[in-house]
Amino acid sequence: MHRTVRDANGLLGSGNAPLVNDCACCALREDLVPELLRLAEEGRYRPAVVTL
Repeated sequence: MHRTVRDANGLLGSGNAPLVNDCACCALREDLVPELLRLAEEGRYRPAVVTL
C-alpha cells in the first residue's frame, strides 16, 4: 500500500506501508497514527484531513 502526505504547498512525504496481518485497515492504522502524531508534535498544522 502506497501513501503520500501533503499540505497546501505540496508533498511532505511518501512511502510504502506494508500490510499488517494481510489487512489494509490494520496497515493504515499502523502507518497513519504515528504519522499524525509526528505532524501534531511539529505543531505546524491544526486540522488534518485524511482521504482514503
